[in-house]
Amino acid sequence: MTKYSIHDKRSLKEKERDQESLNAIESTLEELIANYSIEDSEDHFDTESNEIVRKLVFSQGMRYYSFVISPIGFIRMIQGEFPIELLLDIHNSLMFQMPNRID
Repeated sequence: MTKYSIHDKRSLKEKERDQESLNAIESTLEELIANYSIEDSEDHFDTESNEIVRKLVFSQGMRYYSFVISPIGFIRMIQGEFPIELLLDIHNSLMFQMPNRID
């Protein structure tokens, strides 16, 4: 069972929709980005945007890069130095996924 923030007052259906979208995004990034690997992911509730967001940590060798993404693919935050190549890979992967997500 997935744990949700006590601050998230939305319906279970809305929470599950966020989770499904974030899972699809993470799967797409994991599948399409070859030069980096996802080391960790962690969900948080963003009280300002009223949605669940996911922190993803990528690694390449001994270097780690993290960012936070929303269920609709907006990058909410990038932590520290972040390789432009990884950012482009993320962007291109999300653009590849978008036609599959249009309802």
